[in-house]
Amino acid sequence: MKKFTNLRNSLFLIFLVSSVVLIVFFLPERVAYDRKGMEFSFLFDDMIDGKRVVLFDLSSRKDLPPEAEIVILKGEPLFWEPQELAEKLKGKWLGIVEFDHLTISQEKSHF
Repeated sequence: MKKFTNLRNSLFLIFLVSSVVLIVFFLPERVAYDRKGMEFSFLFDDMIDGKRVVLFDLSSRKDLPPEAEIVILKGEPLFWEPQELAEKLKGKWLGIVEFDHLTISQEKSHF
């Protein structure tokens, strides 16, 4: 029984030390990197200029401007072959506009 108690105390001490190390060293750095990443995660309408930053509709036959550096994809690729699209997007920063189409239906419940 004494060995079990010593083992339990040792494991608790290891857990406690590793938790403190995680909180002191990892979490502040992680929060700082997450904040930096959030600066680049959002793109607003006034940033889309149609030349450098392009909102590209995959359901149209319109071609992608060659000077585009950042391309945000939307729609379904109706006219594009995957290889052709991959070649056009090679070397560009990509984003995807994704909408969640929710349909709200009212159901009647009978009790």
